[in-house]
Amino acid sequence: GVTGYIASIPRERLFMLSFSIVPLAVFVIQSLQGQPKANWTGPVWLAILPLIASRFVRPRATGHPGWLGMTRTWAVTVVVLLAFYAFGFGYITAGMPGVSVGRGMPVPMAWKDMGNRLESIEHATKESTHTEPLIVGLYKYWITSEASFYDGQEDDQEETLPEFGSEGLFGRRGLMWDEWMPPSEAAGRTVILVAFDQNDLNPVWVTRHFESVGPIFREELRTYGHPVGHFFWRLGYNYQP
Repeated sequence: GVTGYIASIPRERLFMLSFSIVPLAVFVIQSLQGQPKANWTGPVWLAILPLIASRFVRPRATGHPGWLGMTRTWAVTVVVLLAFYAFGFGYITAGMPGVSVGRGMPVPMAWKDMGNRLESIEHATKESTHTEPLIVGLYKYWITSEASFYDGQEDDQEETLPEFGSEGLFGRRGLMWDEWMPPSEAAGRTVILVAFDQNDLNPVWVTRHFESVGPIFREELRTYGHPVGHFFWRLGYNYQP
């Protein structure tokens, strides 16, 4: 029966399965109550990696060690995946000779270029308004998080105010940015509003928080000289919660 089957499983595999299945069950139950995220389960699979690795190896009794000691099936799988990832990731970041890189991606891959452009916009705004602007991405967390990661560090010591905020300033959910930049701390500041869709910069739930707003500008994003996407931005003056 079930008890006999469990008893037949090697202790090492049983430990790995128990440390994976039990926490995975938590995410399965949570998924029945709300929208899950695939990356949340990442730590769960760490416990089962040794078991997966053990399936790669060809048993010594066969006398055929195979490529790097792997079974033929896994050896072919590894080669195919390496080729696929090398081409796929290379294509979406730099393009391939004779193949045009994808354009208009909803989430651009040129994050570094976007960070550099936002930093230039920030410097120009600082010079024209004589205040430290706040960069706010109108995309829950992607824009703000990536802009923060790729932000230049040269002038950080000169800045006295937080540099980034999120949709939480406008009554939406901004995840941890709601804690790092609450509306009360942004009061009175000039805000650089950033979005992938031009229409996201126009809603009343955004513009009503400012004394006035500037025109909308479009910035093209490039990676390795190839245009891959764009974003829009505008200034909002004197933010009020």
